[in-house]
This record gives sequence, structure tokens and C-alpha cells, in this order.
Amino acid sequence: MSTLWIIVIVAAVVVLLAVAFTVLGRRRQVEKKREEAADLREQARKRASKPSSPQRNTRSGRSASAKLLKSTPPAPARSIRTSTTAPMATAEAIANPIAKT
Repeated sequence: MSTLWIIVIVAAVVVLLAVAFTVLGRRRQVEKKREEAADLREQARKRASKPSSPQRNTRSGRSASAKLLKSTPPAPARSIRTSTTAPMATAEAIANPIAKT
């Protein structure tokens, strides 16, 4: 009977140690992610507070991309074909494929 109790106690200690390591590992992982998020927030705050550098403009005063967008004409609208060259099959032609329609 004493051997059984020793096995039960050892198993309980092993389970408790596994739970403790899991909880401590998750806490460390969460703490690490929080620190990383704080660093990223700080970097974003620094970037947001920096004055944005002005883009180089062309001689006309507009940026090159704005000039390109303004000078490009819109594409012509395409016509959509609603009819096909082959006639549509009717229910009668499907039911009697030998008869000419």
C-alpha cells in the first residue's frame, strides 16, 4: 500500500510542476509580447510626430504621380455582347434532337 501512495504523490508532483512551468512560460511569453507591442507603439508615435518630408515636385508644381494621373485619359467603355452567334437550344430541340428546328 505504501508503494501506491509513493506513485500517487510522485505523479501529483509531476503534474503540479508541469502546470507551474506552463503558467510561468505563458506569463513570460505574454510579458515579452507586451514589451514588443510597447516598442512598436513608441516607434509609431515617433514616426507620427516627425514632420513628413516634402516630395520632390516637378516644375509645374505637381508631383509626378499626380501629373501622370491627370494626363492619362479614361479607358473607353467596352460594349458587352448579349447575344451569341449560335442559336439558343429550346426545350423542344433538347427533347427531340433529331427533328430540325
